[in-house]
Amino acid sequence: MDRNQTTGQATSLRFTIAVAISTVLLAACNGPMDQELDTSSTQSVYRASLDPIVAKMTPHERDAFNWAVQGIPDVASLHARYPNASPREMIRARVSEVESTYPRLVSELESLAQASAPISNDLEKVVATKAQFLIKKNFFGLQPTITAVVFNGSSKPISRMQWRASLFLDDAKTPVATTVVGHDFRNNGGFQPKQTFVSTFTVGLIRGDEAWTTLEIRNAKQRRVTLEPIVDSIRDFGDRLYLAEDPTDDIRKLRELRAVAEKYSDI
Repeated sequence: MDRNQTTGQATSLRFTIAVAISTVLLAACNGPMDQELDTSSTQSVYRASLDPIVAKMTPHERDAFNWAVQGIPDVASLHARYPNASPREMIRARVSEVESTYPRLVSELESLAQASAPISNDLEKVVATKAQFLIKKNFFGLQPTITAVVFNGSSKPISRMQWRASLFLDDAKTPVATTVVGHDFRNNGGFQPKQTFVSTFTVGLIRGDEAWTTLEIRNAKQRRVTLEPIVDSIRDFGDRLYLAEDPTDDIRKLRELRAVAEKYSDI
């Protein structure tokens, strides 16, 4: 067999393999996940194009599709975002969006958290001690109240802030009731660094919060209440917040979404 004949057979074999691969790929691209959906009309028309495809999806594909369209309120919004796209195109577009933007957002939030850390650590020195819980009676009924000694151990003057109050019964480690109470120091000339106040907080304002006056609470042998400062609620003497909202929860959510996008990147 001469060289030209051998070369010709090799070329023919490569062509046959290429055709076979193209046929397989074309068949894959014509599967249910690659069928265009009709997003240009009504909800019923869209469902008519979607339902037969959903029936043929694997559970993994179905979960990925539901994730990709989650939060899109109607067909018009879906069409604006993914006009007549196939389920696979929608999933890939969503995965691409997350992978291209979320790392930057996480980085920005982490930088914000790092820059705010010294201020946050300082404001955490605002503390409440000797907290006591009482249930009093007034004209409107039972009134739960909290008294505590509050101390501004930070270097920041405070005009107003909030505390997270938690009530524990007996030896329980989980609170039976929680709430947020406000603290306004403006009528007292502000809360200066190293200053102490004896403060009283009403839980539920005039009528009282019934979640804090249940029979279980009233009959408990021991009642212990704690007050934790909500540092991103603390305001300066100009009534400005010292901190923006805590980005920790947003960072966690973005990381979780990135993990989901990575999970569906195989589609």
